[in-house]
Amino acid sequence: MKRALLVAAITLCAARAAPAQVTAGYPDADSVADAVGAMRISAETARVMREECIGRVAALQPEIDSNYLKWRNADGPLIRKADQYWAELVRKQPGLALQVAGIEPAVRRNLDSMSKAPVQGTGGQPGPVVLSGYCRQHFADLASGIWHVRTPQVYKFLEELP
Repeated sequence: MKRALLVAAITLCAARAAPAQVTAGYPDADSVADAVGAMRISAETARVMREECIGRVAALQPEIDSNYLKWRNADGPLIRKADQYWAELVRKQPGLALQVAGIEPAVRRNLDSMSKAPVQGTGGQPGPVVLSGYCRQHFADLASGIWHVRTPQVYKFLEELP
């Protein structure tokens, strides 16, 4: 579990990462603990990205808030299950909390680097344009439920939790 969270935290800025096996080109969960860690990472990433994206591109607030709330409403029961199980995991392995704490600075660094213009590999688009698109896509993906398709094992394990 520790290795899986570290891998997920390192790769979270490229795509919302879940640990272990790869499904449809995205890392997926191999266990309940992996699934819980992946959802915890997703929730923390969404929290920080929401704050940072709105702070950097205020005009995105209505769209981001709408998609964030749609995701929280749709996946709320699974997020709550993951939070409950996460608390149990942290009681057993307190070091896990430190790994999740590293997500916030990683997300902020990623957004900082994106906001610098021009960004290589984007046809010379200025950083704010790239950042805006990245923020919009992140929350649109959450709201669309595409992560249920990209990482089906994460959702399967979470749905099976009592």
